[in-house]
Amino acid sequence: MDNLWVNSRLTDKNQLIPRRYTLTHSDETGEIFLIIDSEYADYKLAEDRQEVLGEWRTTDNCHYFFLGNVHVDSDENSFEHAKKRYDIFNRELPLALKAIKAGDESFFSCYPQLEAAPIFIRFHSEYPELNQTLYFKTFAAYS
Repeated sequence: MDNLWVNSRLTDKNQLIPRRYTLTHSDETGEIFLIIDSEYADYKLAEDRQEVLGEWRTTDNCHYFFLGNVHVDSDENSFEHAKKRYDIFNRELPLALKAIKAGDESFFSCYPQLEAAPIFIRFHSEYPELNQTLYFKTFAAYS
């Protein structure tokens, strides 16, 4: 991915939890920016909330999964606008997940089993039909 810029701020490059991803992009240049840290990069969050936030989590029985978050509501706050953003996120999430995998390639090399971990994305919205969590396969699907 030629247009991907990665900034890993973790001192322990193999740290699993907490390991959080803040993925943003530029509409003007098409560049994608990925920040990997133990906290989300709040300073990179835009007013229009076009970012993807994600982190590794574990279940009670110690199985890992990836949880992403996107906000589909906006200042305009109409259902039509939220639905449009929901559709755009749904369409663009495979590219975002591919960028996360490519940007953290050495981490996935260290933990190859995480390529088989399930990915869930929470779509946050005040509209019940858009406020949901969807399954987005595994990172193995995003090579």
